[in-house]
Amino acid sequence: MFSFRPLCLSVTLATCAAFLPTFSPTAGAAEKAKATYNSKDGNYGPFVSHCNEASFPMKDNYAYKAVVVKLAADLSVNSANSANLCFDTELMRVSCAWDGGYLKLPGGRDGIEGHPIVSGNPAFGTKIGPGWSKGGSFTDPRPNAQGPLPADWAKWKGLHLDGARVILDYTVGGSRVLEAPAYNAEGAVFQRAITIAATGELLSLLICEEDGATAAVAGASATLGSAAATTAVVLIGTADGVKLEADGTRLLLTLAPSTKSRSLVLALARGTKDAAVSAAKACTATAQDLTALPTLTKGGEPRWGKPLATTFTKDSGAGPYVVDTIAVPHDNPWKSYMRLTGFDFFPDGRAAVSTMDGDVWLVSNIKDGETPQWQRFATGLFQALGVKIVENTVFVLGRDQITKLHDLNNDGEADFYQNFNNDCIVTHNYHEFALDLQTDKAGNFYYAKGTPWPPEAKSAHQGTMFKISKDGTKSEIIATGLRAPNGLGMGPNDELTFSDNQGHWMPACKINLVKPGGFYGMVQTAHRSSVPTTFDQPLCWLPMNIDNSSGGEGWVSSDKWGPFAGHMVHTSYGKGTFFLVMHEEVKGQAQGGVVKFPLNFVSGIMRIRENPIDGQIYVLGMRGWQTSGAQPGAFQRVRWTGKPAYMPTALHVQAGGIAITFTDALAKAEATDLSNYGIIQWNYKWTDKYGSPDFKLSDGQPGRDVVTPTAATLSADGKTITLTIPDLKPVNQMKITVKISAADGEVVSHEIYNTINAVP
Repeated sequence: MFSFRPLCLSVTLATCAAFLPTFSPTAGAAEKAKATYNSKDGNYGPFVSHCNEASFPMKDNYAYKAVVVKLAADLSVNSANSANLCFDTELMRVSCAWDGGYLKLPGGRDGIEGHPIVSGNPAFGTKIGPGWSKGGSFTDPRPNAQGPLPADWAKWKGLHLDGARVILDYTVGGSRVLEAPAYNAEGAVFQRAITIAATGELLSLLICEEDGATAAVAGASATLGSAAATTAVVLIGTADGVKLEADGTRLLLTLAPSTKSRSLVLALARGTKDAAVSAAKACTATAQDLTALPTLTKGGEPRWGKPLATTFTKDSGAGPYVVDTIAVPHDNPWKSYMRLTGFDFFPDGRAAVSTMDGDVWLVSNIKDGETPQWQRFATGLFQALGVKIVENTVFVLGRDQITKLHDLNNDGEADFYQNFNNDCIVTHNYHEFALDLQTDKAGNFYYAKGTPWPPEAKSAHQGTMFKISKDGTKSEIIATGLRAPNGLGMGPNDELTFSDNQGHWMPACKINLVKPGGFYGMVQTAHRSSVPTTFDQPLCWLPMNIDNSSGGEGWVSSDKWGPFAGHMVHTSYGKGTFFLVMHEEVKGQAQGGVVKFPLNFVSGIMRIRENPIDGQIYVLGMRGWQTSGAQPGAFQRVRWTGKPAYMPTALHVQAGGIAITFTDALAKAEATDLSNYGIIQWNYKWTDKYGSPDFKLSDGQPGRDVVTPTAATLSADGKTITLTIPDLKPVNQMKITVKISAADGEVVSHEIYNTINAVP
């Protein structure tokens, strides 16, 4: 059993048995997972991170980067016995604390569209603004009241877990603050244990505020409210220079300068005045309670027990590439909804896998003939949509920050959730997802942020590509005009790509090669002084029939994966498919095309990595947005069987023609027969409409042009076909259909979708 050290009166937590599961995969596990998620009774851990909305003590009281700490013993989502405290990690304030309920969770798009709303009985809270003063002032210094406070005012460092206990870690004016909230169910008393390091300046903590309320202080106790509804506060501890103060309609805790660290506990209760005061005063604290917080930051007892065993099923298909499946533990003891969103490999071949609802799992034994083991490693992150492992440490991208996960005591579970970088601005619009996580050779991190829906810019960070320095201290925007950039890719020479999805100002899905300062089409998030009249053209457009919702890209480095070392591959989330990308640069313009691998996946794949041990390509994805994928989440391997691929491997535009190189030698008679080729082409229109019809290049009218090559020639090695097209011009979309035979008689049938931005 894990240990729990209460602040005041005893709190009984769930026993260890609740965290030590047994697991066996069952038929229909994915459907069961969907059903249990909809009942909203999953156990998502001691805290959850999201954009939180309360209506107390003000309407639309948003904590845009919220950590909601679960204070009652029952950690399930829908517990009526729930007691919770919401900490705003941008402003270092308690936005709201409540009991008698948990959260009203969003239902749109399978829980993705919307944000949680406080559901219960508020006990105390603060309005949007700094939770600690600077120079005696609580005036919000942030431009447009957005983003984190300046670091010299206050800085979120992260949180620690000790069993089910959450310890908040931040600085105020350069002094470290550790804070651990708790709740005594018997007296309905909230407690805030605080340890603050030495400080050379006067500090003030905004405890609570309420319009129209009367604040009064009597020594170590205070009240805020009316006779019918009062929040009572009692200061426990005898730290020098610490006292309660009334300030109009709010209560403060002031701390005089001190050369020593100080510890205290605030006990808070809500009710009629006499009852609230009596309950708060009944809370007592021992000397250990007042000094224990630093000891709780070393890594406590594990929460989730032993790993869950699943299966690794090899595809017995006869093709050159087959899809093997690592079973996902959908039917898990915590009813965690396993919509997989990001992953990366450790050097030893283990993987770290994230979920939409904020879990991170460590997956081991990803080997032929082995039994994969899924260890729940971290929980409660804010839509964890990207994972990167650097020096054996897991970094996770959430909407609120990049979190660096530390297992301090090596027990297989994260104990310290470090804020690596939280510079990004967050609003409550559901569509501004933070997506994917990549690093370049210098160690800098990259991720993308979507544009809100309806499309409008409410912050300087919406629809942008972020670059974060290797140490996490600096951030910059390197590209704008992104709409729904679900996936990124990073090439061997720092070629940064991202996909975007059809919508307003997006005629079709596309793959973009990022140029610093580039603008990629979404006018509302151009972040420029004047409205753009053009945009940086994509490497390749992707029509809706082959990719209606793009995922991310990856690069093949190993020759263990057949003939495609050095090539880019692209995932389709919407179609659950997988493409080889052929690209080139002509007159300074990147361009290229895609060809589909004849493979299908069980969910909407959107992340791709190469395994450093077996050299094969792994993909991962989920169901939640629009996709043909059937399963909530999937983790699969694309394995080369050693057989010839019979696929295009390069596409080059020439003056008056196109050269297509294949992996294997072709039959000359069929390769030079023009009747075995079909080419059509069309343009899109860049407008504020959702998507674009097809338009002829020839006259600009709706429709597609037929292109008739005049000759087809085959190279001496039998692998490159050159199609002569005398009047070849730049065009948004071309479709090249090839149906020929290889030299050994094997049928070679493919559709290539390409873009021509420039002709030599």
